[in-house]
Amino acid sequence: MSILKTKYFSGWGYTNPKGKDRKIKKLKRTYIKGKRGVKLYYDSAHYDEYEIDDDYDGEYEKDEVRKVFRKSIRREKLWNYFKYLEGRKIAVENLAIKFGVTERTIQNDVKFLIDGGYIERQTNKTTKGKQTKNSYITIKQYESNVLVKNSYLQVIYLAQKDNKWYVIARTDYDESKVKYKVRNIKDFTFNLPHKEVYSKNNIEKLSIEITGKVFSKNLQDKYQGIIFDHLSKHRYYKIDDYLHTKPKFKKIKCYFVLYKLDEVIPCNKRFRWIKLSIAPKRIRDFKTNKGLHYVKKNILG
Repeated sequence: MSILKTKYFSGWGYTNPKGKDRKIKKLKRTYIKGKRGVKLYYDSAHYDEYEIDDDYDGEYEKDEVRKVFRKSIRREKLWNYFKYLEGRKIAVENLAIKFGVTERTIQNDVKFLIDGGYIERQTNKTTKGKQTKNSYITIKQYESNVLVKNSYLQVIYLAQKDNKWYVIARTDYDESKVKYKVRNIKDFTFNLPHKEVYSKNNIEKLSIEITGKVFSKNLQDKYQGIIFDHLSKHRYYKIDDYLHTKPKFKKIKCYFVLYKLDEVIPCNKRFRWIKLSIAPKRIRDFKTNKGLHYVKKNILG
């Protein structure tokens, strides 16, 4: 018998056996993070920008909606969170809620970190031998045992005026633009005169070259040598052939040399004397501020 001659077909049309029109089933999306199989496209900060139906408003709270991260960023933040926990126990369910994804997704992220050698899983048991929440220990091989990739020389020029200490900063600050309120002073960059170095033996020679650019004169008699060095770790990302981003680390070393001048002498363009007390507010660099803090504490007392 031809299928077109059955009681359920009328010509080229289709009649439901129960006499009802066929409806396409549509998924009811709530878009709440942590719900299996559902993704979230907004966060609580932009809650009102989206059309939320009444069912959503009655079933969930606004504070349950959290920010979305891409896979690579989420895995980076997950590694940092394990580093923050310092081996404390945590459940996969709590991790999924914190990062706003399903448990399966967070398990894949944990497996990625374990397989990559970033963390190791530590199983914990109660006094009765029952297994409880796991701990995740970060492996320090990506931070320790890393060669120094870059070294920088930062020169500190100190001078006193009206019983206040001043330091030279390299800047693009333009007083006229601030005067007429075209820009704010926070929009300009401030940093110490610096230069990349490849050998510690050339530091004195390079500091003399920097001094010539700052003052157009030789101040070798005011040179007091290296007073402080700071080693920090810098994280960057490397993309493999499969477009997976993996965090890598390199060490950066900064050498601070000091020139202590008798007075505030005029400096060249693009350099400016600023008060040492407000220098950390202007120079937004952790390494630089470590050197300035050392000067205030150990050199000036």
